[in-house]
Amino acid sequence: MITTASLLLSATAAYAHPGRTDKYGGHTCRTNCAQWGLQDGQYHYHNGGSSSNSSSGSSYSSGSSLNLPVEESHEHFNVFQNGKLITVLHSKTDAINYAKQYSHAIVQDANTYEVLWDNIHTQVFQYGKYVNDFESQIGAVNYAKGHEYSSVLDAETNSVLWHNYPYHVYQGDHYLDWFHKKEDAVAYAKQWANSKVLDGLTYEVVWKY
Repeated sequence: MITTASLLLSATAAYAHPGRTDKYGGHTCRTNCAQWGLQDGQYHYHNGGSSSNSSSGSSYSSGSSLNLPVEESHEHFNVFQNGKLITVLHSKTDAINYAKQYSHAIVQDANTYEVLWDNIHTQVFQYGKYVNDFESQIGAVNYAKGHEYSSVLDAETNSVLWHNYPYHVYQGDHYLDWFHKKEDAVAYAKQWANSKVLDGLTYEVVWKY
C-alpha cells in the first residue's frame, strides 16, 4: 500500500510543472522546457486536462502524458520577434495580423514548428553575388531553392539563414566527398577516423570526429 502510494506521488511530481492552463486544460511551454521533456513553444496538456475525438473514438484523459496530441480545433500559433516568443494565439489569421505590428517577426505552427509567415528583410546571393531583396525569409528561401550555390542572409544582421552549398568531408587534409545535406555528410564522415565536415559556404568546421 505504501509502495503504491509512493509511486503515485512520484508520477504526479513527474508530470507537474508551473504555468497556468487554458480552457482546454493545457498551455504552451515557454521556459525551462527541456527540463520537462518538451520543446520551446510546444503546446501540451496537464493533469486534469482532457480532450476527445468522437469521429475516431479515441480520447485523451488526464495524467496520461504531457505530450498528448492536439486536435485541429486546438491549434496554436507562436509569434516571435527577433527570436523571442511574444504571444501564442489560437487562430493563424489572428497570429499573422498580430505579428504584422512588429518588425523581424515570425508566425510558427506550435504543433509542427513550421514557419507559416514572416516579415524578415532578406537578401539572396548566388555564388557570393547579390541577386535580390525579399520582404520575407520564406519568399527568399523559396526563390533560392531553384538556384544552386545560393544563400539567404538576414539583411539587418548579415547572418546566414539558409543555403544550399554542399558540405565537404575531409579525413585529415585529404578530401573525401561532398553532400547536399549536413546530416548525410556527418553520417559518411563517421566512417573515418580523424574526419571532419566543412560548411561549403563559410568553410567552417561544423562537425569533427
